[in-house]
Amino acid sequence: MTLLFLLFLAAIPQSDADRLTAAFEAARESVVAATAQDPAPAIGLAVRVGSEERAWAWGWADVEERRAATPETRFRLASVSKSFTGVTAALLWEEGVLDLDAPIQQYLPDFPRHEEGEITARLLGGHLSGIPHYGADDHFEPGTYHCVKDGLRVFAHRPLAHAPGSKYMYSSYGFNLLGATVEAASGTEFRELLRARLFDPLGMDGVIAEHPDTDLGEVASLYRNLLGEVVELPRDEVSYKWPGGGFVAKPRDMVRYARAFDEDGPVLTPKTRALMRTSQKTPDGRETSYSLGLNVGEHFGHFAFAHGGSQTGAKSYFVIFPEQRVAVAICANHSNSGVGDGKAVWRAAGILLEALVDQAAGGSPAKQ
Repeated sequence: MTLLFLLFLAAIPQSDADRLTAAFEAARESVVAATAQDPAPAIGLAVRVGSEERAWAWGWADVEERRAATPETRFRLASVSKSFTGVTAALLWEEGVLDLDAPIQQYLPDFPRHEEGEITARLLGGHLSGIPHYGADDHFEPGTYHCVKDGLRVFAHRPLAHAPGSKYMYSSYGFNLLGATVEAASGTEFRELLRARLFDPLGMDGVIAEHPDTDLGEVASLYRNLLGEVVELPRDEVSYKWPGGGFVAKPRDMVRYARAFDEDGPVLTPKTRALMRTSQKTPDGRETSYSLGLNVGEHFGHFAFAHGGSQTGAKSYFVIFPEQRVAVAICANHSNSGVGDGKAVWRAAGILLEALVDQAAGGSPAKQ
């Protein structure tokens, strides 16, 4: 338990509402302290315990315009976007629409086959497919990406990095291919599919797929360090990789997303949640701690989902403790921000979990 949280506990009144309010404030203060020297002009934070959520933002969404960040500011999610693709694949699998273990050419017959073995949706969702990550041989054609299949041209020509299923190797392009597979299997355009199956049912009204022609509304500008100065970056095109890292959102959207993993939550059934909790394995039986677009494992003695993201002018991280109904999400608008390592998020989540323990010990179960 952190010293900060102990100090807050000393002043916590006895009502459940007051305990929860104090815990939220302690979590926020822990992140403020952890990011005090962070180079990001703006940081957004959201937390959730049971049915209660809070969101804050501080700093400048745009430095030159002196536009302050607010809880309504959207940030790039970067690779956190992968979890949307993985969850949607799981939904289609349970409905019998997508066979996770069939060759992807069953859905994308024009995608090249490889003599090393068959690529499946399950392997793509677990970074086991052999599809390479970013490389010098990628073929970029800015302005030509209008659907997920368009983005396959960037890497479809490249050889596999290893035989499918033989080893774990992180690959954003693998998720681009999974997104195209999901779209083809469902017969619904990828962005519309995610909106209908995830974003709308969960109240995630701030999520937008980034595209040069799309109005992103209240969105944070992008920054990095250069020669000791914080400089603004042009918004590079990420529409070729929506499934692997192409969405912007408010941090609040991500803690609302956590509701899908509740035992009685919307969207996911027990069977789908069980699949999402299960780590994939390498051929030697070692768990990868990754299911379908989410890191899975135990933290603070409880099962948790997590994922981080890193992209031009952005870092992000979120965690979900489904049994405790606790979630924390953080975003920053700087390539060199430290929030992407997840330490501040895990610290805040630990404070909220401690509050639930204290609340239960006080004789009143946590409001969930």
